[in-house]
Amino acid sequence: MYFNTKSFPTVFCILHLYEKDNANIAKKYVITSIWWVINQKMTMKTFKFIFILTLLFSFSSVASAQSPGIPGEVVAAISQSNAGKLTPFLGSNVELVIDKKNDVYSKQQAVKIISDFFKKNTVNSFQILHSGTKDASSFAIGTLKTSAGTYRVYILTRKADAKTVIQQLRIEPSNE
Repeated sequence: MYFNTKSFPTVFCILHLYEKDNANIAKKYVITSIWWVINQKMTMKTFKFIFILTLLFSFSSVASAQSPGIPGEVVAAISQSNAGKLTPFLGSNVELVIDKKNDVYSKQQAVKIISDFFKKNTVNSFQILHSGTKDASSFAIGTLKTSAGTYRVYILTRKADAKTVIQQLRIEPSNE
């Protein structure tokens, strides 16, 4: 079986790009790689191998895009210091850890506490550092840079009746 070793970097680069959630870049790279394989006059087996890999990665990226996660609207609301935009995602009761407040609050109380925090701390930037999903729950850990300092943000959500609901929101001073 003939397999040109020049195609190995192509395969590993594709794997790396998909690992890093750069699906669009990876798809462009795959198309370029297929063109390169054709121009190198490689065996048909090599071409089929790369083509099948491309199909597998395409289907896996579609499946991962459909998995539940932290909605972009939640991230945008925090980035924009807008507690009102968080309201549709808050459940009837939410566990909050903000400043010295650590309790389970009603939706209305939670919005007021989050609004007060944003009034005292003008947001400069918010960046998600890590996120994950298991079953119907999702979480995200991020860094919130404000006028008063840097905070670590932890968001825990669950899917209920096809709607994402924030169960827990923690905004705690960062140790950095």
